[in-house]
Amino acid sequence: MPAITADHFFRVVLFVHGSRNPEWAKPFEELRERTEKKLGSKQVRLAYLEFNTPTLLDVAREAALDGIQTLLVVPLFFGGGQHMRVDAPDLVAEASRENPNLDIQISGPLSEDQAFCDALLNRVLKLADPLKEGGVG
Repeated sequence: MPAITADHFFRVVLFVHGSRNPEWAKPFEELRERTEKKLGSKQVRLAYLEFNTPTLLDVAREAALDGIQTLLVVPLFFGGGQHMRVDAPDLVAEASRENPNLDIQISGPLSEDQAFCDALLNRVLKLADPLKEGGVG
């Protein structure tokens, strides 16, 4: 029997909106791959709110079957709109009811992360910089 290690007890779920356009998912798949390199492939899943699979409920069911104890849902939504205020909490509640031995935690929107907001600001300033040099502003 393999040794029980900490990686058997948690899984991170990158939770994204989804799209009918198959190209749309590529950056999120790349982020999942990069995250797997840091945490391990068993510790990371990508889940979709709509249009794509697996869904958050699918990933929660899989985690429960795998004996995962804690599922950390990281929504990759910028603001705290409908998806963050209603849809994601409702799905987490449903997944928790279906999988009572699974501790499902959910982080806030990306806008709550100051480092992320600073990175966005830096990108905007970098893009605007050539305009300033051209005499605009």
